[in-house]
Amino acid sequence: MFADGAKEALWLRGNLSWKLWPQQRPIYETVKQLPLSVLVVVFLCARQFGKSVLGLIMAIEDCLTNPDVVVMIIAPTIKQARDIVRPRMRLVAKDAPEGLIKAMKSDDTWYFANGSELKLGGFDTNAMAQRGKTIHKIYFEETADSDGDDYLDFLRSDLGPALTHSAHAQIIHLTTLPKIPDHPFVLDTMPEAEMGGAFFKFTIHHNLKLTAEKYAQCVKLCGGE
Repeated sequence: MFADGAKEALWLRGNLSWKLWPQQRPIYETVKQLPLSVLVVVFLCARQFGKSVLGLIMAIEDCLTNPDVVVMIIAPTIKQARDIVRPRMRLVAKDAPEGLIKAMKSDDTWYFANGSELKLGGFDTNAMAQRGKTIHKIYFEETADSDGDDYLDFLRSDLGPALTHSAHAQIIHLTTLPKIPDHPFVLDTMPEAEMGGAFFKFTIHHNLKLTAEKYAQCVKLCGGE
């Protein structure tokens, strides 16, 4: 699609939009246009929508375009975060210029040449303990899989204090809907996002990568749309 020199220039500018699927682009553009005053953003997406790759692309861009900040991708467990992000990072960053990103598996962190960090976390780790750097964005992966009590405890005990000194931090949820109707994500987080005009949903009908055959197969296996 691009010559190697053009890819390198886009990487150095922090523009990875050329890696997006068509159905990912509306979410990407919406996030970019949201006011910094919006704290909580929710995107409910159907399975196999590409939300994990999308979240990673946006997180990498945040690191590339904002020096000396921390961007986090958090899942219900640190193992889940690793399983989601590590293989996708290898694919997304395989054409990154040499020296731009340095991976450190020992502390689940990727270090960027401008001093920023992309860090993985889980509700089961002390993920929010940062070394004085400002938390810029937090991407929540599959909030739907979390235990309700663990989710609330993480928000109140870890996330809240960590954002004390972050002037424009945003929390972006990329997830399916929890199966438990009284999950605090449903009762508290979704209404908060709606009040801020930052609640969006994308169903299987928005997945432009699905053929008619794959669509029918997914509906059958999942027991309905």
